[in-house]
Amino acid sequence: MLIFLIFSGLCALPFTLSQCQNGWSQFGSRCFSVFTTSANWLASEQNCVNMGGHLASVHSSEEYTFIRALVLNVTSSNSRTWLGATDAVQEGVWVWTDGSAFDYINWSTGQPDNAGSAENCMEMNFPVNWNDVTCNSLFPSVCAKTITTTTVPSTTVPSTAVPSTAVPLTTVPSTTVPSTTEPGNVMVLRLKVISNKDLAASNSSQLLLQQLKGKLIDEGLPNNFTLRLRSINKKSP
Repeated sequence: MLIFLIFSGLCALPFTLSQCQNGWSQFGSRCFSVFTTSANWLASEQNCVNMGGHLASVHSSEEYTFIRALVLNVTSSNSRTWLGATDAVQEGVWVWTDGSAFDYINWSTGQPDNAGSAENCMEMNFPVNWNDVTCNSLFPSVCAKTITTTTVPSTTVPSTAVPSTAVPLTTVPSTTVPSTTEPGNVMVLRLKVISNKDLAASNSSQLLLQQLKGKLIDEGLPNNFTLRLRSINKKSP
C-alpha cells in the first residue's frame, strides 16, 4: 500500500527512534493504550501504574483528538472513558495523576458541576469533551507513559509510521518525491505501508495522521505545520 503525505514547512533535522510496546500507540513523547475492561477510577489508575504509567493527561487539542481516535478505534465507539485528572484533594482544583501541568482544558458545557457534591474524577467523551463524575463509576480507561528514545543523526525527516495496535502496520524506508505542483516549503513523502487494516477507512487514516504528526512535533517541528493525506494506493496481495 503506497501512501502519499504532504508536510508543509519541513526542514532537515535529526530524527528520534522511539518504540512503544505492543498494545501501545505513540503521540509525541508518550505511548498510550486503551484498556477496555470497565473499572472504577482508582482501579484504572492503579492498572496504569502497574503498566509503568498513569491515567492519561491531556495537553493540547491535537493530543485529545488522537486519544479520542484511539478510543474509537479500539472500542468501536466513543465510549465514556477515564482520564487521569481528579479534584479529590481540593474541590475545584484539578490535577493530573502524572504530576504534569494542568495547562489545557476541554470541559463539556456546564462542567465540571460536582453534582451531588460527589464528582471528583474526570471522564472523556461526554459526549465529546470532559466531565466530572463519581469515581466509583465503571468505564474503560486510557493509560499513558513516557517513551524511551534514542537520537540518530539524519539529514531528512524519516517517514516511519509508529507501530500501534490501533493501526497495525510495518513500513519500509520512504523515498522523497520532488514536488512540482506544490508551493515552497512543502515536502512530499512516499511511504510503503504493509497493514492488515484498511488504511483508507476514515478512522484508521485519521489515527495514522495523528500518530505521524505527534512524532514530528516531538522531533522539533512547530505544531502549526500542515499534514495531509494525498492518496492511498492499494496493492493486491
